[in-house]
Amino acid sequence: MGEYMAAQMDRQIEGGISENERLSAENERLRVALRFYAHGQHFNTDDAEEFDTVSGEPSNWLCSGREDSSTMIEDGEVARGALRGEPANWMDGDDDTTPQPIDGER
Repeated sequence: MGEYMAAQMDRQIEGGISENERLSAENERLRVALRFYAHGQHFNTDDAEEFDTVSGEPSNWLCSGREDSSTMIEDGEVARGALRGEPANWMDGDDDTTPQPIDGER
């Protein structure tokens, strides 16, 4: 965690943080989390596992090349697009697949 973010969180705990500072700190926390995915740090494969794109799937979805595996991973493009300020298309045909809030989300 960077010094700036740590200082922001310390002030928030002490109750002396403005709404703008709170939003700035939240924005930074979310950006750091997105970078984790954008850099592909959210998955780890063994050396024997090769991934490739699959016909009919978006190019950011990689599928295992092994016949005995149905593993699919998203390569981090969603997070990279968010960090670049690009809108995401969550439509899959007629289905809206927009991620919904998780339990405990603020």
